Amino acid sequence: MNEASLSILRRFNNTSDTSSTLEYVALLVHKNSVAPVAITFKNSELFESEYIDYYREQVENRKEDLKSYDRFWKPISSHLTGVNKLYVSADGIFNQINLYSLQDPINKTYALDQINITLVPNPANILDKATVNANNTAVLFGNPDYEYDFKSEKTQVKTSAPLAVNRFGFSELPALPGTQTEVDNISSSLKENKWQTKVYIDKFATEAQLKKVQSPKVLHIATHGFFLKDVMDIEDKSILGFETTKLITNPLLRSGIMMAGASVVARDTVNIYKDQDGIFTAYEASLLNLYNTDLVVLSACETGLGVDMNNQGVFGLQRAFYIAGAKNLIMSLWVVDDEATQILMSEFYKNWSSNPVRENISASFKKAQAEVRKKYPHPYYWAAFVLLGN
Repeated sequence: MNEASLSILRRFNNTSDTSSTLEYVALLVHKNSVAPVAITFKNSELFESEYIDYYREQVENRKEDLKSYDRFWKPISSHLTGVNKLYVSADGIFNQINLYSLQDPINKTYALDQINITLVPNPANILDKATVNANNTAVLFGNPDYEYDFKSEKTQVKTSAPLAVNRFGFSELPALPGTQTEVDNISSSLKENKWQTKVYIDKFATEAQLKKVQSPKVLHIATHGFFLKDVMDIEDKSILGFETTKLITNPLLRSGIMMAGASVVARDTVNIYKDQDGIFTAYEASLLNLYNTDLVVLSACETGLGVDMNNQGVFGLQRAFYIAGAKNLIMSLWVVDDEATQILMSEFYKNWSSNPVRENISASFKKAQAEVRKKYPHPYYWAAFVLLGN
């Protein structure tokens, strides 16, 4: 197999003592390269404004995107003749784009059809030969009861949207009954292949229970995700119970997932029962024991987003679960369609669980994407999730 490694770098070029321009470059290394090939992009100062806005708009509105391929991928693909597997370490805006979703405007094929791409946290992961967890165990969380009040031990009647949710960029937290179907189906599929599974739903899908997880082979969490983008401009002293100053200095507090009881706390941050605030941050995720976990799946909205830290990667859930020890991650870049997600996840686990080695994760994920694509051809449906790993 002819393999190559690509590192995408985000940097600023100083044009004077007081000003600089944003620039993206990529370094391509072939298997037998003496030195990397430097790849430049035209108009990369527009990547984080006009170009990414256009990409997102085409995805969200299910429109054909005939520009993003030439902007983000063509400069790279022109150097990939003969390469059939490419390891990509992304930076900056490239962490918000699914490279597979980029469509060649001439022949209308996607990058998905052209090359096998493996996303890695950094090039060093390519050489990682970590051991595989031989115990086929899975812990699954789904359909948390966001309205469960742990103090009164009952589900509250929703009277209005959570104030914090409205003010700080979340949508209201609707129930996710589809995620219960998702985890139940996955559990059944895994059990058919002799896996041991534990499923936590409703009021039992708690932050406290998640913190008790001890390195299962698979950790699957199906719930709402969050990402606070503009905390620098907020005048409030606290957000969702966190001091604003801490949110600014620690980017791992700005993203996370919502567990049981989250809506109750979002309406009233004083109403916290022990560790059950339901707001599970990336910082808390980084403290989990996942050193023997082959795969974490975050089946939630925008779980792949975070704060870019100048060539140090995305500081969010992605970084957090790697710190915790996870070897591979599946996470989403935009709001996810329920039915498409169920198809993707059920097909993925059906393909992988019978031969659950790490080498089979990527192939099983790609097959699952192909199944979604048969029913839903637009990338909005089949490209919402990305696989990162080694």
